[in-house]
Amino acid sequence: MLEEYCDYLESYLDGGFVQGKAAEIQRHQLEQLLKKRLDALGRRSYTLECKLAAAQLALAEYDRAEATLDALTARWPQRETPWLLHLRMAAALRDGAAIQKTMHDIEEKEVYLSAKGRETLRFWQGKNA
Repeated sequence: MLEEYCDYLESYLDGGFVQGKAAEIQRHQLEQLLKKRLDALGRRSYTLECKLAAAQLALAEYDRAEATLDALTARWPQRETPWLLHLRMAAALRDGAAIQKTMHDIEEKEVYLSAKGRETLRFWQGKNA
């Protein structure tokens, strides 16, 4: 039941059906639900933790998002989503040094990037063509 409600809430927010303060309240609810799902699971979950980090970023809860992303990149250093979320956070904070460091880390750790991930990285490297 928790999983279905969490999925519903996530799609509801992603669909843009709610905005403003109501969206913020629902995003806080989603963050709490994702934490409950992780606790109930009793183990690490790459997918749920990525969703949690994305929810934290949407709430501009950068300290919590950074902690979640640091744990993800430590546990799964070659998976793309946490690194792309790190880039999104650095951009939201307008932190050029963090953007550069994240791009360096992606290359150094030989992170596998999908076509979309490579496109995102090329954008931040200024290689749009």
